[in-house]
Amino acid sequence: MLLSIKTKNDPFAEFRQNSHPTDQGATEQHTRCLLMTVMMTQATEDFFVVLVLKLDDLKISKQLKLDDLKISKQLKLDDLKISKQLKSDDLKISKQLKLVVLKISKQLKLVDLKVSKQLKLDYLKKSKQLKLVDLKVSKQLKLDYLKKSKQLKLDDLKI
Repeated sequence: MLLSIKTKNDPFAEFRQNSHPTDQGATEQHTRCLLMTVMMTQATEDFFVVLVLKLDDLKISKQLKLDDLKISKQLKLDDLKISKQLKSDDLKISKQLKLVVLKISKQLKLVDLKVSKQLKLDYLKKSKQLKLVDLKVSKQLKLDYLKKSKQLKLDDLKI
């Protein structure tokens, strides 16, 4: 029996057309050749399919590694930008805090000077008042002394 197998590139197509059905040995040999060709073609196709699949897997794996590297690089870059921004923000905050501390310190010194000046003024006023009181008391004491002394002299003269 003649097997009729059609493939795209059948190397035995011409041989099959020229063979006679009465030639039994040639037909069996032809059938065996065709079966071998089909089996080898199928094995070759399977091999190439596996090869193409492995190549696709390698391409996908390579692309995934590239994507991972790009993502990793981008993340590191983002981390550096964030770190740089944080350092910049820290410096700005530190600078502003120093300015605030300096302003507060300056105002405290100003308040201290005002208080000190006011205390000195108060002290001078009190001191001046005390001197005035001392002078008045001293003057009064002298007057009293002079009056007593005069009175005593008058009393002495009367006696």
